[in-house]
Formats: sequence, structure tokens, C-alpha cells
Amino acid sequence: MVHARFPQAGGVELWLGESKLYQDTLDAITEALKSVTEHLERGFLKEQKLILGPQIPKTTPRYDELMELFEPQTSLDKFISSGVFVIGILSNSNACGSATQITPAYKAALEKEFAAISGRLAKSGLTQTIRVVLIYVPLADKDGFVAAFDKKLKGLQ
Repeated sequence: MVHARFPQAGGVELWLGESKLYQDTLDAITEALKSVTEHLERGFLKEQKLILGPQIPKTTPRYDELMELFEPQTSLDKFISSGVFVIGILSNSNACGSATQITPAYKAALEKEFAAISGRLAKSGLTQTIRVVLIYVPLADKDGFVAAFDKKLKGLQ
């Protein structure tokens, strides 16, 4: 999924996402980083650019400015430099698994988990070449979360 944002300073930001729903947090960030790196190195974004461009409705605000990024002759570097890559990590959290209420200790434990994920991101070097927004959704029980989600989804059918 891609979202366009038009900052007041001008230009276009393309928000692109990668998310992982895993039991193990470090496995999740490792796989997310691998996936984003492969997208950048294997030309996946070039393919996506060509596929997504024609799907943008002409009624979209600032259509011409946005479409310029999706033109075949526009360099992939310009496309990437306008990008904000959102990496979402949803995984089991020791802090959530043992918490019964929001306390300073719980918040500190979550901050420590987030710091470990952020550290992995920093070590990857990706933030030197692209803009990244990291989102961490700590779960008490990934399997329970998935089961509850599936149950609600089936209820909507």
C-alpha cells in the first residue's frame, strides 16, 4: 500500500509500508529489514512504480505533481528520495505478556524492547539511504491476537 502526503514545505512524500507479525521481535525486524533491502536492491520499487502510477485517479489532489514521480523517465532515486518507509513490527512482548496494568516499570520495559528494535534498524544502515518510520505494536500473545482477528473477520462475512 502506498499513501501520498503533501508537506507544507512542498513536494510529495510517498509512504510505503512493510510489516511483520511474528512471535519473536528480533526475527520480525530482521525479516522486515531484509525485505526492504531486497525491494531496494532488486528493482521491486521500479516495478511498483510502473504498476501503481496508472491506478492513481485523475481527481487526486496535485495529480500532476504526484504523477511526475511515477513517470517511467523519472529516476528511481527521485522516487526513493520522496519515500518514507514505514516498518511495522507486531510481535510478542515480554512486557505485555506479564503486565496487568500500565505502570512505570511496564513503560520502561516497552522502551527497552523498542530500543532493541531501533538498534537493529540503526545497525542495518538503511536509515543512511532512506527515511524510515518504525512502529512497534507489542502483543501479549501473537497467536491469540491472530485467532481473535480471524474470529472477528469471519463474523463480518
